[in-house]
Amino acid sequence: TSSFNDRRGKNVQITYENGTYLFRMVVKKGIEKDEEYTKIFRLFASSLSRDVFDGEPVDIHACDKHLKTLRVYPMY
Repeated sequence: TSSFNDRRGKNVQITYENGTYLFRMVVKKGIEKDEEYTKIFRLFASSLSRDVFDGEPVDIHACDKHLKTLRVYPMY
């Protein structure tokens, strides 16, 4: 299992739509099917909301290399 904070570059995109920040990130193929990542990504979304976006809602989008959403992990 790799860590998000493994000091390697990551491709991400942050947008704001309908009152929610969308944090899109490229993930290794298959991670979006691994249920262990559901809790990790939701905790990450909550952390971003609290520490970066002043409590605003954040959804994590696990994406392919073209930033096409494979799965959404809402913070709630």
